[in-house]
Order: sequence, then structure tokens, then C-alpha cells
Amino acid sequence: MSGPHQEAQRIRNVPKFAARLGLTLTTTTATGETPSTRRRPDIIRNDKCFTDGCGLISPTLMRRLFSKTQWPTPPSALQIRFRGCKGMLVTSAAPLDSVDVELTDSMVKYEGSKSPLEICKVSQHLTCYLNRQIVLLLGAMGVPPAFFERLQQRFLDLITAARTSQQEAHRFLVQHGASAFSGWWAAVIRLALPGLFCGTSAEAPADLLGSFMADSLVVALNLQVIYLRKKTRLPLENACKVFGVADFSGTLKPDEVFLQLSCVDGVTPVVGDVLVYRDPSLHCGDIRRLHAVAPSSVPTLAHLFDVVVFPTTGERPQQDMMSGGDLDGDEYSVIWDPDLLQLTEGRMVAPLVYDPLLAVPMPEGVAITSRDLVANFISNMRNTKLGVVCNMHLATADREGPKHPNCVELAKLASHAVDFPKSGVPIEIPQCLQPSE
Repeated sequence: MSGPHQEAQRIRNVPKFAARLGLTLTTTTATGETPSTRRRPDIIRNDKCFTDGCGLISPTLMRRLFSKTQWPTPPSALQIRFRGCKGMLVTSAAPLDSVDVELTDSMVKYEGSKSPLEICKVSQHLTCYLNRQIVLLLGAMGVPPAFFERLQQRFLDLITAARTSQQEAHRFLVQHGASAFSGWWAAVIRLALPGLFCGTSAEAPADLLGSFMADSLVVALNLQVIYLRKKTRLPLENACKVFGVADFSGTLKPDEVFLQLSCVDGVTPVVGDVLVYRDPSLHCGDIRRLHAVAPSSVPTLAHLFDVVVFPTTGERPQQDMMSGGDLDGDEYSVIWDPDLLQLTEGRMVAPLVYDPLLAVPMPEGVAITSRDLVANFISNMRNTKLGVVCNMHLATADREGPKHPNCVELAKLASHAVDFPKSGVPIEIPQCLQPSE
């Protein structure tokens, strides 16, 4: 054996070994750049990692990558794969001394062979959509049904207008295209927007588009109605969904975050109280109320946009309080809607403690074989229960509310179910947690 397989053999846990091999199968974009690197220690306190999966990239290298791409502007952060490393690289405020990239220890999964930097995703801000779980949690925190009914009606009005007006169809696809559609629909939208919606008239889309594109638009809009009905997928205007990164300067206080959003005229800072959460969230404590600070308060972070910067101070990482999140590519929803902030004032719940299950290592001197990998794959197919736990939580929360003790226990089980593919420790669902109907 050689290369990644040989290095990964140093991992003594079969599920984690399989996951590390899977890093080489991630869909990425090659950059042709082989940056110089150095390691930097993670910021760890109380056995909790505040920089888990996040490192730094020099402004010079980011500009060089930008010159090779079709990005509209140099982004603030990249999700990458590089020589057995994975995670986020956030642009440093100043040039890194003699290197292009600083990799934290938590980013290094195994020592890979020499290969160029590969990019998975680029930081951007997307539309924030509430889902059924979040609606239930917010409802338990004092948000009345009328608030969600207004969001639903507003979204249905947008969809109806997009069916009959070219302008409204263009506006809908610009606002919701990147977040609302995926796969084939996203490709159709990318092709359609530049050339097919370039006017300002209010003519119906079918009058200006070919029948194929007009039919595709109708089906795509119908798909949003289905998502709305089955998943309670509600867009929120004063909110966004972005990658989370770490504040390596240590400037932010434990209850602070920093967020700026790109716009036509530059960047717009978000200042004031915000609600932050990460999907999936099954416990009211997964939704955190934090304070977004102005750029003038944190000059070392003022160059960053389209990412939410979490503090590296305090007793516990904020992202860990959000259903056990980290910073290796997790996306976080940030809400600054004044009505929602007012309705949840004084109703925040303490976060759960998500303690991971300890994986069982292979005995010393015993090599991991292909037979072990096959057995692990079969075990995954048989014992993956995340969907089952989430459905049980939803059924119980619908009847008893998400603060019910059974819902709290199911939220903890869901966290363990998320870790199962890497820990290899299957969860057991007690009979007492089974919903009655």
C-alpha cells in the first residue's frame, strides 16, 4: 500500500479509516496551486476545540486563486481538500510570515502525498430557510403561528407573481435560485438568467422563453410549493446562511459574532442581536442568541464577508452549542429579523452538552483489511438511524412540544446518530422514546 491508504492505516478505527479514504472521493475543483504550509496548534480550552477544522490562507494566495477563476470577487474563505487535510481556510488580515497557508492540527486527517490545493466550496451568503424542526423550536420559544403564516403567504405570493411576470420571475430566481434549487434545476437557472431575463418588461415568462424553459420554470416553482407543504420550507428575508469560521485574533467576546454580507455597493455589516443555529437542530438550546459587532469594533476581522466569525474566547465554543457543530465546512443560519428577535426575547434555553461516543479501536498489530471495510459498509446500512430518530422527534414534538423530556433525549440520540458513520458505535433507541402514534 502507498499514498493516502498507507497513511490512513495509522488510524485504528475502521469507520474513521473508511471516512478518511473517502476524502479523496470528494468533488473538488483543482487550483493548480501547491502552497507552502505550516502547522499551527488549535485553540483548545476545557477539552473543547475552538478552531476545529479551520485554518488561515494568505491574502496573496487568495488573490492568485481569484485570478484563475470566474469568482465575482475574491472570497473570504474556502472549503478545501489538501494532502489529507480538510476544512475551511479563512483569509488572514495580514500576510502570513513566509508561507501561504496555516493548517491547524484538527484539519490534518492524515499525511497525504504532495498534491495541489483543491476547492470544494467558496464562501457566499445564501437565503435562510426555516424548516419544520426550526418552526417547532421557535414556536416553543414563544413565536406565534401567525408569524409563520405571514411568511408562508408572502412566499406563495412571490411564487404566484413569478408565474405571470418576467420581472417577478427574474427577481425570484435571483433571490432564491442558489438556495431553492439544486442539481439539474440549478444548472437550468444558471443558463437562463444571463440571457433570458435581461429586459425590464412585465411580460409573462412564456411569451419570451421557449416552451422548454417556460415549462422548466413552472415545474421549479411547483417544486417550491411541494417543499413548502411537506417540509415547511419558509424563506426569511432578514437572515442568511453562511459558513462558520474562527476568530484567530481572539478579539470577539464569548457571546459575540461578526458578519458582513456582500452587495452591489460593497459590504453591509450586520450589527445587533442575532439568532444563530445549525441544521439539524432538535433542541431549543441549539438556537443561540448572540451579538453581532460592528467592523469598527474588530478591525482585524473587517476584511471578512459572507462568513460568520465565531469567538475563540469563553468556556465552550459557540458552534459546539449548536447541535455539536464545528468549523470544517458547517453552514450556519443567522437571523436578525426584528420581529423574531422581539418574540424570543428572554425565552432562550440552555444548550445541551453533546458528548461524542468513544470509538472502539482495532487491536494493536492488527491491520485493517478490505473485509473490515466491507463489514463496516454493511453495518452502516443496517444501523444508520438518524432519519428514524429525527422522525420520532418530530412526531413527539408535534404532540408534546420540543421541550418534552423524550424530545430532549431524542435530540441527544440524534447527535450520536450523526457521529455513527465515524465512531462505529450504533445507537439504541429505548422503547419508552417510541411515540404512541
